[in-house]
Amino acid sequence: MARNIFVPALDFLRGTMVKRCLKELQRTQWLKPEELLEIQRKNLRCLVKHAYENTSYYHRRFRERRLKPDDFKSIEDLAELPVLTREEFRSNFADLVARNYPERKMKLYSTGGSTGEPLRFYVIKKQRSWETAAMLRSNKWCGYRLGDKMSLIWGSPIDVSEAEKLNNKVINFFWRRLVLPATELSEEQMRVYAKKLVDFKPKILRGYASAIYLFSKFIEREGLRVRPEAVITTAEMLFDHQRKEIKEILGCDVYDSYGSREVEEIASECGEHVGYHISAENVVLEFTKNGESVSSGEMGAILVTNLRNYAMPFIRYEIGDLGKPTDETCPCGKGLPLMKSIEGRITDIIVTPKKFVSAIVLENIFGDLPIRQYQVIQETERKIAVKIVKGTGYSQKDSDFIVEKLNRYLGEFQIDLQLVDSIPPSESGKRRVVISKVPIKFAE
Repeated sequence: MARNIFVPALDFLRGTMVKRCLKELQRTQWLKPEELLEIQRKNLRCLVKHAYENTSYYHRRFRERRLKPDDFKSIEDLAELPVLTREEFRSNFADLVARNYPERKMKLYSTGGSTGEPLRFYVIKKQRSWETAAMLRSNKWCGYRLGDKMSLIWGSPIDVSEAEKLNNKVINFFWRRLVLPATELSEEQMRVYAKKLVDFKPKILRGYASAIYLFSKFIEREGLRVRPEAVITTAEMLFDHQRKEIKEILGCDVYDSYGSREVEEIASECGEHVGYHISAENVVLEFTKNGESVSSGEMGAILVTNLRNYAMPFIRYEIGDLGKPTDETCPCGKGLPLMKSIEGRITDIIVTPKKFVSAIVLENIFGDLPIRQYQVIQETERKIAVKIVKGTGYSQKDSDFIVEKLNRYLGEFQIDLQLVDSIPPSESGKRRVVISKVPIKFAE
C-alpha cells in the first residue's frame, strides 16, 4: 500500500514527483561514467544560465569576471567562479533568490547551526523531490524498499519537532517509519526505545552515527535483542570502531551516508564499502585546498554545487566539510563517481604549528580504550581540553596513555583531561568528537 498507493497519492497531493525521480535515478545509476558526466554537465549548464539570468548575485559575479553562461562547457570551468561562503550567503541573501520564482512556491529552511549561527535558505518542491529520490535510491542499496519498516534515531531538534506535527505523524504511519528523538539519550530513554524497536521490528535502522553507536552499546550491556537487516548512519562522522561494534552488536551491515540540510542526499555507501557514491545527477562536488583542486586521495574542503535548487542557487558552496576524492571505480557496477572518505568538519581539525590533525587520526588513540564517549576541544594553538566518559575498567593508566599519545601526535600541548558523566550533543543534536576554536581556511 505504501509503495503503490500512498507514495503516488502523496506526490499528487503535495505537487511533488518523488516516485518519478526515483525511477529515473535508478536508471541513470547504471550508465557509464562518461554518460553520467554528460548529464551532470547538462544540468550544470542549465543551472548556470538560470542563475545568471535570474539572480542579481550571480549576474554581478559573472560580469566582474567577464563571464557568460556559454563559457561553462565543463565541470572544471566552475573554478572561474568564487567560493560561496556562509558569510557571503548571509550578506547577499536577497540577491541570491531567483526573481522568476514566486515566494508562495518556495519554502524557507534552516540548518541546525552545529558550528554556529543557523543558515536560512529557500527550497522548492522539485528540488526536494530529486533529493528525496536520491536518498531512497541509496536506501535501496541497503535492501530497503518503499513500504519497508524503518526506524530513525534522530538528533536534530528541527526534525524531531516536525515529526510531532499531526500531518507528519500520519505520513510516518503510512510510510511505516518510527522516529525516536536522540537529543538526550539517557539509560531510561534508551530502555524505552529498545522496547519500541523490539515491538516495531524495523527492517532498517537509520540515524545519527553517535546515537546509534551509544544505543548499540546500551543494547549490548542490557543483553537485549534488536535485529534490523541494515543500519544507515548519517549526520556525523562514523569511526571504524563504531562501525565494527554496531555491526557485531546488531548483527547486520552498516552503511554510511553523507548529506546536509542545504543539499540533503549527497553521497552514500553501497554494499562494497569502497567509498561514497556521489549523487552526480543532483550535485557537483569539488575538493580544494588553498584555492586549488586536490589530487585523488588528498584531503580538501568540499565545495557543493546543487544542480536542483533553482529558487536559491548554491554554486561552489563551502559546506564546511573535509573529504578525499578518488579516481577509483566501484565493483558494484554503478557509474556514479566516488568520494573516498569524509574527514569531518573544517572545525573538527586540530591545528598544530606543523600539521592538521583530523578526528580520524584521534581514532588511533581512543578507539580501543574502555571509554563510552570522548571529546577533544582545542582552545588555543597550544591548549586542548579532553572530556572522557569512562567505561568499565577505565583506570589512571588509560588517562596517562591518552596524554602521552596526544603529545606524540600533536607535539607539546597543555592538556586538560576531564572525567565527566556525560557529553551532551550540540544544539543541532550532533555529538562532535573534535571542536577547534582555532581558525583554519582550506577553500580560500
